Order: sequence, then C-alpha cells, then structure tokens
Amino acid sequence: MERGHLSEEDIFCPEVFRAQIGGFPGPFYEVSWDEALLKWTDFEKLETIRPEAIDWQRFWSELDKIKIWEWEQRYDNPHVLDGTSWSVHIEYQGKSLKSSGSNAYPDSKGAAPGKVFKKFCRAVSNLVDGKDFY
Repeated sequence: MERGHLSEEDIFCPEVFRAQIGGFPGPFYEVSWDEALLKWTDFEKLETIRPEAIDWQRFWSELDKIKIWEWEQRYDNPHVLDGTSWSVHIEYQGKSLKSSGSNAYPDSKGAAPGKVFKKFCRAVSNLVDGKDFY
C-alpha cells in the first residue's frame, strides 16, 4: 500500500523494528514490530502492544534527538567478558539502522551506558506502555 493511502497510525509505523538487551545472568528483553503491533518479551512472558500515532511520533522524535541514525554498527568493550549485550534494527521512512554492542554504548567509553543510550532504552520502554527495557 502506498504511503498516501495509509492511516495516520500507519504513517508512523516502522517497516522494521527490533531491539534486544540483556546479559548474564539476566534480565533479557526484546521488542519487535509485527506489521500491526509490538511484541514485548522477557522470555518468560509475551505481551502485545498497539501504539497510537502520538506514541510513535514521540518515539521517533526522541530517536532523532539522540541522533540514533548516526550510531555506529558495532560497539565492543573487550575488557568485559560477561555483562550486557544489545542490538537494534530499525527501518523507517527511508532511514535504516543496525547497531549492536557488548558492554559498550554509543556515548560511553566504559562498561556502563551513558545518557544517550539510557534515553533510547526509556523511549523503547515508553513505546511499550512502560514495560521494562534496560
């Protein structure tokens, strides 16, 4: 279907959205887009959420503010073996991002996430009605 024939909600929906975060010994979270709704899981339970257009607008606005489209493909901290791994794959209105990391983040030199990555996690959490994503 062409964009000109989409509803307001559909205009703000991504073509692809998948974000994961977790580590040893846990927790682990995944949020993925499935054509009409988001799926959130902590691998013990699965919930579905249908964000409204305003929720998507806020989400995209926050991602633009943190310059997510400029993130590098990979962030690694070779000095930490166990810890947190994360990945994000987004395709939206001609923009595309595939980025991931292991104990390293776009705005942090150490093993702990910085403000930018925390804002990303908060934006994902807000999009799924406040479910955990950290």
